[in-house]
Amino acid sequence: MHIIEVQSDPSQKRAVAEKILRSLHQWFGIESSTLEYIAGVSELDFRSLHVAGESVGFVALEKHNTNTAEIYVMGILPEYHGNGYGHNLISEVSVSLAKQGFSYLMVKTLADTHPDLNYTKTRKFYEKIGFVPLQVLNELWGKENPCLLMIKRLDAAESSEEKEIDASMDALGLNGLIGRFQQMLAESILYYEKLCYNLEHGHLQDVQQIERELDQLMSLSFHNDMLALFKRALRAIYDSHPTMVADYIDTYLELYGDDEVAI
Repeated sequence: MHIIEVQSDPSQKRAVAEKILRSLHQWFGIESSTLEYIAGVSELDFRSLHVAGESVGFVALEKHNTNTAEIYVMGILPEYHGNGYGHNLISEVSVSLAKQGFSYLMVKTLADTHPDLNYTKTRKFYEKIGFVPLQVLNELWGKENPCLLMIKRLDAAESSEEKEIDASMDALGLNGLIGRFQQMLAESILYYEKLCYNLEHGHLQDVQQIERELDQLMSLSFHNDMLALFKRALRAIYDSHPTMVADYIDTYLELYGDDEVAI
């Protein structure tokens, strides 16, 4: 289960940003720019995303006026890519900004006239969550790094619609069911965190028991946090059981059809 927190301590913001950005050297490989980003988050609206108590992602927002905000910088640890955490962060800030009366959220990234494949993934990510290209600014970062400005409209109806859905769920008693599900999920995460630890440190060697545990974990992998643990468990046994890992990946793809199961 992931938790998104609003951070107010400037030193904590910088620490989280530095940890994440330094793990993303394919995107943040210029030291002077990385240092500028780290320093720049101090006074910005800052949200960090945590999984099992660890900071694995963040987003920092710059508010230009009462109508428009911009993603100053964001990042997710590489090993957590493909789990929907970036989408969750942007959804959280989009709803929050809409409630505050903002109409637009902008972001700058590298334009498609640059051949960098990592930024091709970045543009696809932003497009997938509702951003559209607005303008290429060739001079902003220099002609060798053409800047693409992208924008997303924030619909204030998101927040009111959310309230209506929540009220309907209360009337049907669904919130109680969801609460029990979340409790069960939290307990499962703790259990499988321990399993991963035991696999990583060689405390569990019985092949049949490993298979039973992985079968159960895979059945829960429709949830992002459980999928992350499933991947972690497969990484832990890859060196000792590569054929088993390959079989589980094939089975997962047959069940869920998700091409992001790469470990």
